[in-house]
Amino acid sequence: MRIYLNVMVTNRMMKKLESYKSKYDSVIGEVESSLSDKILFDFSVFYQPSDGFVVLNYDTSANAPLNSCLDWIRSNGELSESDHEGLSL
Repeated sequence: MRIYLNVMVTNRMMKKLESYKSKYDSVIGEVESSLSDKILFDFSVFYQPSDGFVVLNYDTSANAPLNSCLDWIRSNGELSESDHEGLSL
């Protein structure tokens, strides 16, 4: 009985995790889509535990804080590869 209960709890938790992961992926996709015309290189947005949300440049593997990139875009209208390099961690 006890093992069965633990398995049920684990299954419920896994379903919750899968649901939240799906929502997370959807929001990340929206963020990337909204930035695609403002970031002038191939990029991805993801969460890095040590640095928070970052913008990864696929070509250089450098990443910069998403907040810094957004501030740059607000000020300058777009983010080039060299701009990203200056913001990189």
